[in-house]
Amino acid sequence: MYDFTNLSDVEFEKLSADILSRKLGVKLRYFSPGRDGGIDLTDDVAQKNIVVQVKHYAKSSFTSLLTSLKKEVDKVDELKPTQYYVCVSQQLTATNINEIYELFKGYMKDTSNIITRDILVEFLEEESNQDILRKNFKLWLLSDKLLKDIFNNNVFIDSEVLLEDIDDEFKYFVQTKVFNEALEILKKSRLIMIQGSPGVGKSINSKMLAAAFVKEDYIIRYTTDGQVSNIKSVISQNPDVKEVILLDDCLGQYYFSLKEGQDLELISLIKYIKQYENKVLILNTRVTIFNEAIRSRLQFRRYLDKGKLPIKTIDIDGISVEEKAEIFYNHLSKNKIPKAYFSELRKDKKYRKIIEHRNYNPRIIEFVTEEYRFSKVSPPDYYNFILNHLNNPMDVWADEFEQKLEEIDRIFMYTLFSLTDTYTDINALEDCFIFRLNNEGRAKSTVNLFDEVKSRLTKSLVRIMDVNGSRKIGVLNPSINDYMNSYLHLNKIGLNAIKESILYIEQLEKIFEKEEAEKILISKLISGEFINLKSFGNKKIEYLFYGISKYNILTDSYKPIIKSCFQNIDKSLSFFGEKLEKKDLLVKFLEEPALYKFYEIEQNLKNEEFKDDFISNLDYKGIIEVLSVIKNKELSLPGLTEQLESDFFDSLDFYLSDDIEIYDYIEDIDGFEVFYDLMPPEEHSKEFDEEVQKLRSSVRNLIAEELRSQLGKKIDFEAIKEELEEILEITISKDKLYDAVERHLYQENEPDFDDYPYDYDNRGYEPGDVDQTDIIFERDYPEVE
Repeated sequence: MYDFTNLSDVEFEKLSADILSRKLGVKLRYFSPGRDGGIDLTDDVAQKNIVVQVKHYAKSSFTSLLTSLKKEVDKVDELKPTQYYVCVSQQLTATNINEIYELFKGYMKDTSNIITRDILVEFLEEESNQDILRKNFKLWLLSDKLLKDIFNNNVFIDSEVLLEDIDDEFKYFVQTKVFNEALEILKKSRLIMIQGSPGVGKSINSKMLAAAFVKEDYIIRYTTDGQVSNIKSVISQNPDVKEVILLDDCLGQYYFSLKEGQDLELISLIKYIKQYENKVLILNTRVTIFNEAIRSRLQFRRYLDKGKLPIKTIDIDGISVEEKAEIFYNHLSKNKIPKAYFSELRKDKKYRKIIEHRNYNPRIIEFVTEEYRFSKVSPPDYYNFILNHLNNPMDVWADEFEQKLEEIDRIFMYTLFSLTDTYTDINALEDCFIFRLNNEGRAKSTVNLFDEVKSRLTKSLVRIMDVNGSRKIGVLNPSINDYMNSYLHLNKIGLNAIKESILYIEQLEKIFEKEEAEKILISKLISGEFINLKSFGNKKIEYLFYGISKYNILTDSYKPIIKSCFQNIDKSLSFFGEKLEKKDLLVKFLEEPALYKFYEIEQNLKNEEFKDDFISNLDYKGIIEVLSVIKNKELSLPGLTEQLESDFFDSLDFYLSDDIEIYDYIEDIDGFEVFYDLMPPEEHSKEFDEEVQKLRSSVRNLIAEELRSQLGKKIDFEAIKEELEEILEITISKDKLYDAVERHLYQENEPDFDDYPYDYDNRGYEPGDVDQTDIIFERDYPEVE
């Protein structure tokens, strides 16, 4: 079943033209029947033997459809075509069809000249017409109730934020040539990095690409925080599980923000995805951030230089005039711009100046078509309103913030900015907002300023959603963060106002440079003010341990926290961009005599609960380091030593079974890469994946034996890596490689996507004598209901 209601009238018209061209065996062309506007389809612009009228009234009554068709009667009488066809998105009764036939019976063979919804559906379900369906991506995606299943959570997507984004943005999406090319790249390589300038459509194209794979029974894994380790931890280790991983703004939202080691995590994730035919990776980033990543991360640059990650750039100059027009029209139509506004844009074809403007950008189009804004402008002024924002794109949000917001609204927005680049807990925002108002003497005991401002700004600057029972809040559009970030870098007074009202550790991380943030942290730790700070998760506890261990801070009020909170420290930590592990903190507390004595580590370790918390989340390398410190410092900790030695093998086995990335080693071996170079990624078979799994298992067992034999010795990990490579070279001989290539390269495989030969550019219609933008705008625009 196909849902035509989600298509714009332009999209439905293109679909109908494709279908009718094939049904009638002619190449239809657009033509303008007269000065009063409207665009029809014909087989011959000069002769007009066949004329087709398309009416997309899927959400309207039959009465409305009939009224519109009656207006066409005089035009048809003037044209006098041999055959006249009416194509509608409504399902019509026999009586309805007869009523339409009576209007045009002099130009119709019979009622079969009236193409209804059921006829269109029947046509699209035929095997021979699947190429037409696939060219119309939105309709293909909507078939089989796919999006309905997604929105009802019948298809698993592990982010409610993404669900809401797809639901909201789908209606605006236009299937551009860039999108089609990106989809083809993904089908072949299962990897893509989409880059482009702010607002050109990186995110919406990435989300629609991910949705395309849901159609093939894939699970979506999604993140916007750049934490590769987090997304990697939830990817299924089962190679048969179909997963598409989408990392939005993978290198940072508005500046390069990969922390130390995260580029290697990203490379590792890419290598992992390449090993399995059922895993797909979609990355996107801004061009400027991508260039900075290449400049400042040598290993990332070297990996990209190998050409193993397909990169697709979305350039506004690469979006055709027709596509720009359709993006503009979709925003006008789906935002229900009143007909009076649309009519103003049609006068003297003003819409052309908007579409062809040098600063045209989908984000600006989104801004000027939102009801909150256009409703404040009269229809005669709407064109100039749009033009002003295109002429001054940097002022899109400046006017909003500086002229239309009250001071209390700006405080609300900058407080939100200080907490997050994406979404944050609404209660945390309220805490920070009230804290700042109290600091500045702006609080009012008789008015709930937070609720007042929140209500005023919702749907204009912020949006609120429910995520797993927790209410989250974030900016409505990423460009709002761009503006606030730029503004704060130029406004020291505004930046200082935020700095003086820091309540959450996350604000400290986001607003301050590393050196200044660390000074403030140490100052608050020494003064004891640190206790008043808040954080999400365990971050406050982790920073407390970090500061105490790094600067030898000895404060009585911290003793109970040290005694009770070691279990809250994760294995891997990051402090102001500095990457540490729990073992590094433990080593400090054991090595530094002042910390060891003041915080009574030896005495506390006699308590079983403290001892278990102390060494929780240690991997086998951490255990070895802690054991080395105990031995070198000659600490009398027999209970801890015994427990660590006992835990070592369990930790080692866990690492070998879950964490060791054998594919990193496999890819680096001379010769093995030949296999991937010779064999196209789409030819990877299940049999090959199974062989790789067997190889990994064999390698793990060999490593385990080697490591077990060296317990008690100093383990040389570089030597083990060399030994691993030798093992792999022995396991994978050149003969085996070429046998595998021949076996897998030439066998027939079932493709993930339907194997229909379709050409996105080969449509069933041509512009004829009508400008492509006029085809979209010169139409009977519906009244807003």
